[in-house]
Amino acid sequence: MTETVHTLDEEYIAVQEKLAQIQEQGREQYARVQTLQTKLPQLQAATQTALLQQQEALINAKRYHQNLTERAADLDALEALAKESAKVLNSSIGSLTRQIEALGAVNLAALQELEEARERDGYYRSQSEDVQAAIALLEEAIAQIDDKTKARFKETFDAVNGKVQTFFPTLFGGGEATLK
Repeated sequence: MTETVHTLDEEYIAVQEKLAQIQEQGREQYARVQTLQTKLPQLQAATQTALLQQQEALINAKRYHQNLTERAADLDALEALAKESAKVLNSSIGSLTRQIEALGAVNLAALQELEEARERDGYYRSQSEDVQAAIALLEEAIAQIDDKTKARFKETFDAVNGKVQTFFPTLFGGGEATLK
């Protein structure tokens, strides 16, 4: 009888140690999930920022392109005027001068700025894709951690419940007990 009680005590202690170990793993997994959930809003904010910057770059690129197109049209008009007679040109010079001054300075760096805007756009798109991939990876990791934690907890709980049902009648001289 004493030997049985001693064996049961040892098994009970072993089960308690295993339960404590699994609970610690559960806490660690929970902490990891919390950390990942904390990072998720930051990654979402970074994604939004990258998307806004991407939109801004696209708007700037369109504006530069439109500006270049308008100026190219103005240059075509000037070439047509150059073919006219000298008398017509002399009378138009004053009018054209005023029109050109109204246009403002020609931005010679517009093509280079357009190329830079396209490069920034590509970079922001790449960053956005990276952030989206990281979010998907984090969500998948969180789901896996949740599944593993639930499964391990259920296994341990069922094992402890089985031991309680087995040892309760022996320890207390009859009766039954279950964990819920």
